[in-house]
Amino acid sequence: MRRIVAAIVAAGLVPGLAIAQVSPTEAPPPRTLLAQVDDSDLDEEMTLDDIKDEEFEKDAQSMGAAIGLSLLPGGGWGLMYADKGAQSTVPLVLFVAGAVVGGLYVGGVFDESSKTVCQHTRDGRVPIDECGIGGTAGDNQATDPRDPQMRPYFATQDDYERITVGEDFDGTETGIIILGATYVATSILGAVWAGLVVSEHNDRLRKDIDSTVQRQPTVRPTLAFSDEGGFAGFAIDF
Repeated sequence: MRRIVAAIVAAGLVPGLAIAQVSPTEAPPPRTLLAQVDDSDLDEEMTLDDIKDEEFEKDAQSMGAAIGLSLLPGGGWGLMYADKGAQSTVPLVLFVAGAVVGGLYVGGVFDESSKTVCQHTRDGRVPIDECGIGGTAGDNQATDPRDPQMRPYFATQDDYERITVGEDFDGTETGIIILGATYVATSILGAVWAGLVVSEHNDRLRKDIDSTVQRQPTVRPTLAFSDEGGFAGFAIDF
């Protein structure tokens, strides 16, 4: 808003050089403008908002960069960008732990295979060959040392049973799932965390700039007169 803030003195151009005080709102428009400062260059000067934006851009952190870096394996790179090195170790450590476990599964460390064993009713697991003796011609006549009555194998063959233990397990699929879940979880954690840090930083920066940047008023002196009178003053832009 532009205001005329300086006192304006109107001088009537009449014989005797009579001088009268005239209100700025009542003074007639000048027919001849004696002098006015050329302020056309002021239009090219930066506004207060331009100055604040320039200062903000110098130290502002990019939300896109923080989130984008968080999508790199590890999840903590966005926090490093936001100058939070200590906090960045949290998603990084979690990623390493998940990657190690997933890698072990993919590498077959936890793979298993089912197998058939011979189970004795009293002695538990015994050599697999003993489950076939009772039905084998010749050998089935041999005395079964596990039988308290020392009967031959053909008479004790019901004491032996073939069973399957364990299960077939290939850890490749499980390992891939663990690796994928680790990447997604650490990336989300890092991106959200980095985004909050950047947002807080930029908000604080904006408040600091708003509290320190002050706009200086522009003063433009003006001098003019007409047949009925003249005026002089200062036009100030706030």
